[in-house]
Amino acid sequence: MKKNYRLIFILSLIYVLFLTSCDFDFEDNVQEEISTEYTFFAYNPDSTANPANGSFTYEIGTQLSAAALPSFLDGGINTLKPGYLIDNWKYLKNPDTGKENPAGIVLDSDGNVTSLTVQAARSYFYVSSWSPMTYYLHFDANGGYGSMSDMAMTYDTAYTLSVNTFVRNGFDFKGWGWNASDTNVAYSDEATDIINLTQITGGVVTLYAIWWKKNITISFDANGGSGTMSPIAAEVNVTTVPGCTFTAPTGYEFSHYTCDKTSYIYTPGQTLTEAVWPNDEATFKAIWTPKPYTLTLNGNGGSIWGYTSVEKTCYYNVSTPISGVYYYNSDTSNGFSYTIPYRNGYTFKGWNTAADGSGTSYSSNSSITLTANQTLYAQWEEQSLTITYNANEGEGSMASQTIKYTNLPKTLNENTYTRAGYIFSGWGRYSTSTYVTFTNKASITTSNWESGSLTLYAIWTPWFKLGTASTNTLSVTTTFAADKVVLTASNDTCIWYIDNVQKATGKTFTINASDYTSSGSHTIAVAYISSSNGKLTITQYENTFTITK
Repeated sequence: MKKNYRLIFILSLIYVLFLTSCDFDFEDNVQEEISTEYTFFAYNPDSTANPANGSFTYEIGTQLSAAALPSFLDGGINTLKPGYLIDNWKYLKNPDTGKENPAGIVLDSDGNVTSLTVQAARSYFYVSSWSPMTYYLHFDANGGYGSMSDMAMTYDTAYTLSVNTFVRNGFDFKGWGWNASDTNVAYSDEATDIINLTQITGGVVTLYAIWWKKNITISFDANGGSGTMSPIAAEVNVTTVPGCTFTAPTGYEFSHYTCDKTSYIYTPGQTLTEAVWPNDEATFKAIWTPKPYTLTLNGNGGSIWGYTSVEKTCYYNVSTPISGVYYYNSDTSNGFSYTIPYRNGYTFKGWNTAADGSGTSYSSNSSITLTANQTLYAQWEEQSLTITYNANEGEGSMASQTIKYTNLPKTLNENTYTRAGYIFSGWGRYSTSTYVTFTNKASITTSNWESGSLTLYAIWTPWFKLGTASTNTLSVTTTFAADKVVLTASNDTCIWYIDNVQKATGKTFTINASDYTSSGSHTIAVAYISSSNGKLTITQYENTFTITK
């Protein structure tokens, strides 16, 4: 038994040495046993000599659908028929046996492969049908503007290019080029027989618009001005707008140009770029604006917001309200609304083009049309004050008094009214006034000036005022005259005392205002002595009185 094992071992070793000495590729042999090679042709090689082809290796037993078979994207297949897509494959044969219907291949009714199971035997396939691929042509405005749709194009089909709809101000369309920098035209507008621009399915080919500069002539319209301006040859992005040499209409000055081909405003020195290019023969019209003039309001002795004069800008032949916003000394950072001027002692009566009022007059709410700088002078009417004097329960008469502002200072008329038992204290504004607004012969000055009419009421203060009696077994009555008061007792024979000094006897006693030179309080006593049945009876009256001087 042991000898058999030795024999087996020796025979195995000899076999291995034999394989090694024969350089046998064991790995490749195994690979051949588990995979096989399929070859795919562009056309049937039995009917077309040397058609393009490609070979692929698949593992035996692999299930392949029609979609899993090689496509034009696979290496070696994409050159089978440039510009076309493979629709279907047909089985040709086993190149080793020539067998045309091996097992494992499923065909549709047209003989196209729908699926297969990879067999050990090699197989040939060829394309049964092709579809031309679709690609796209894109148009680039290349500095122009507008939009154009891409063209969908089919390989091996000739097309006419879409008409160019791009525009570029200042340029004419020349044609299409392959690069943005091209100056040579590859295709003209609406070129025909455009075919097979790329072999990439779904690819995008771009054509770039080529532009030529377009020079135009620009003419000029004086638009009411006078003179002439020569036309100019204009080039986009180069030419600048010339200054206006027309003579402006009277009262106007040049502002800008407008163009009959655009809605833009053009000013001298401006470059005619593509953005504002007229794009055709054009006429620039001069636009004139009214000249600015200064309207000055002069206080003419008065002031406006504290200034002697203020000003604002008006325009030639444009009716402008005199009201509005004004400035002092052209300081436009500090404007203020119109208000009528002020002048103490005067009433504003409007405006006039002459300081003395001999020119044209304007009211505050009127408008003015200027053709030159203009000053309006405030017109004033001197104020006056008419004073009426009221006796206010006094007696007498006083004439009214009219005072003009230019006559200030002016003294009030001296009071000539009287009132029995009273002295004149001054003048008040109301009949009930106790506060003295003006003393007798007071002065009206600029500081207390008022215009119009004024009634002054006399303010009276009693010069004699009897107090309340402390003893009054004897009654006393008073009778006032202008400058005296008569005291009358209830008895015929009385003794009268002032400040404990006997002044008189009798039924009456007169106190004269002239008896007192100053204001003050005094005592008064009256006594009446009578006898009856041998007895004396004293009847008394005691009181105080006040003198006001």
